[in-house]
Amino acid sequence: EIKFKIRLPKLNPLLILSLIVIVGILLRCICISYYPLWTDEVYTKTVALKNFISCCKDAGNPPLFFIFEYLITRIIGTSDIALRLLPLVFGVLIIPCAYFFFNKINSKIALFASFMVSINTILIYHSTEARGYTLSALLIILSIWSLFKYLKNQKPKSLFLYTLTLICSINHNYYLIL
Repeated sequence: EIKFKIRLPKLNPLLILSLIVIVGILLRCICISYYPLWTDEVYTKTVALKNFISCCKDAGNPPLFFIFEYLITRIIGTSDIALRLLPLVFGVLIIPCAYFFFNKINSKIALFASFMVSINTILIYHSTEARGYTLSALLIILSIWSLFKYLKNQKPKSLFLYTLTLICSINHNYYLIL
């Protein structure tokens, strides 16, 4: 019986993470303009195009995502792609955040988690619509990461970061307080 030992070169985890992020970007960009805006996206566009005050007056939705959309429409325009760009950026940012969150456990687990986030069809879909679902996912990861960081080192800077992510979470979606 002959056994072959194949030795693969050891790759830098950050290089692999970069490739995973590129895959995530490509998967999210493929269909960003394939579908027209649907009802909720049209509502987002309506709120974002009015004025800054209209972003804060919606009783059913906290203002953070609408404020972000208001600002992005002032910078890059009001096309469908412009409205969907911010959720795409949030969706892509979830990938490295997942890596850095799980990297405390193990580098291989962190790479696997970030790869799974990059190919997750639900996250890909929500990254291509002008709604705040990817911002919710990003804020959840950041708040849990900052909580663990604070519990580990008990520094005021970590507590401030955790508090900031909680304030952003509550101002984005009332249910994230849970």
